[in-house]
Amino acid sequence: MLHLLEKIRRIFRPSPSCQEVNRFLAEYIEGVLPAETQARFKMHLDQCAKCKPYFEQYLMTLELVKEDEEVNPPEELLEHTIEFLRAHLNLKNGEDRNDA
Repeated sequence: MLHLLEKIRRIFRPSPSCQEVNRFLAEYIEGVLPAETQARFKMHLDQCAKCKPYFEQYLMTLELVKEDEEVNPPEELLEHTIEFLRAHLNLKNGEDRNDA
């Protein structure tokens, strides 16, 4: 009876959220997630209109990096990324971006 209940729980267990998929994307690609979790991630990626293109872009980015061992991003991209991270960290810490 317990075995049957566990099977039923697995069937009705919710798909991972977009946030969970994003958080564990590297582990999913590397195949280190448990088989059941890997299958649930695949199902989510196959069905989610937001995660599927993000995942495909992520894979393409990895392939480009592998092809070109030395990646030199444009200076503007570095500056934009640093500014974004600073603003995000300031807002996350409860500070106003203009107070800095």
